[in-house]
Amino acid sequence: MAVVAGSALTLLTVMAHNFFHRRDSWRMFYFQLSFLSVRDWRISHALSHHLYTNTDKDLEMMLFYPWFDWFPHNQKSWVHVYLSPLYAPVTYPFIWVAQILTRVFTKSLTPPDALCLIPPILMYIVSYNGILQVLLLWGLTMGWGSFLFGVIGLNAAHHHPEIFHQGDSPREDRDWGLNQIDAVRSRPDESNQFVVLTTFGDHTLHHLFPTVDHCFLPVVHEAFHRICKKWNIQLDTKNGFELLKGQLAQLSRTEPNHKLKYL
Repeated sequence: MAVVAGSALTLLTVMAHNFFHRRDSWRMFYFQLSFLSVRDWRISHALSHHLYTNTDKDLEMMLFYPWFDWFPHNQKSWVHVYLSPLYAPVTYPFIWVAQILTRVFTKSLTPPDALCLIPPILMYIVSYNGILQVLLLWGLTMGWGSFLFGVIGLNAAHHHPEIFHQGDSPREDRDWGLNQIDAVRSRPDESNQFVVLTTFGDHTLHHLFPTVDHCFLPVVHEAFHRICKKWNIQLDTKNGFELLKGQLAQLSRTEPNHKLKYL
């Protein structure tokens, strides 16, 4: 039951990301059920990651440093090169709790943070178990949900040796839209809107049009591909397994890539 509940909470959390890119609505607060903060992520994700994707100005690249180092450079320690691909998945169950503890210790909690208490309160109300059993089950639920969120979210189509990271050779044309295409890889078959909404799908289009609701992104698919073809812009795709495997390989990569496909 903890696995089922944690999985559902992860999908709900990823779905809520669609809404904090837009004007305030109650749907964006689903995000808070998982210890994450809409306020903080609007800064680190919407204002930093989406503008400076895969660079040292991307807070989502820097938040996990020094544990993870996705940038390709020769100064990586042996820990980053050989051990980080091994211990990375071990840290995933603690991502959510680390976020709430950071806000507790920095005294930056806000009223919406109290929403994360809704699940354990409801669990206690409808359960015959005592508070300790409820907290244990809630902890298992959050741990599994956090692990699954790490598997889906720490990649989110951004980390693979063939994807641009700062240190790689960029295009001569520094157009922002082209940079977004180079720093993202969408999956080849993303026709299922539920899967797209709950797994950071249609990610290239999302980065080009972040404030457009995911349900409208399929409307621009044909025009987007037609324009890319007209201007000889290559659109490479990677399936989910390739992206997961590539994410771990990227952690070990030390040599900058000077021969990306767009060159």
